[in-house]
Amino acid sequence: MRCVPSVRGAGGASRILAAALAALGAGLAGCGSGEQTTASEPGTRVTGSTVSHEVERAISKAALIKRGDAICRRTDRIQTARLKAYTKKHPNAESTEAKLEKTVVQVALPPIRTELRELRGLGSPRGDEVEVRAIITGIQGALDAAKKDPGLLLDSGEDPFVPTGRSAANYGFKDCSSPG
Repeated sequence: MRCVPSVRGAGGASRILAAALAALGAGLAGCGSGEQTTASEPGTRVTGSTVSHEVERAISKAALIKRGDAICRRTDRIQTARLKAYTKKHPNAESTEAKLEKTVVQVALPPIRTELRELRGLGSPRGDEVEVRAIITGIQGALDAAKKDPGLLLDSGEDPFVPTGRSAANYGFKDCSSPG
């Protein structure tokens, strides 16, 4: 739920699109890659069906938040650039709700999927695995809902990212959780 530039200056549709794009970056977590990464025991990482016994240290909460927020800021810049390029190439991108939905799907979802994969790869601080996993699961569900029905992000109704964004903010994230 970070600030992303709008399609149309200060117009209503632009605010909706900006809110929709911002909502896509609301939380801390997993993407639609189908991979599930967990740390079941120290030094073990399970990715999909592959188990590797690398020497890994659990990330501290402060490091997770710092690195996670940096990833989210980078995604904001990517989304901004993508939106600018897309609207330049498609000047009528905001002319109908269907075109706004297409813009959300084509501009916002791919960088968010990458962001979430990177955030998931950071791991969880020892003792916070359940809380971080809940944020990841919430974001995955919201991302799936947004992909299935991007109109959820354009309506003033129930934004599927809001609950997870609140959880991420309560955990301590700034750039990965709050509206810009």
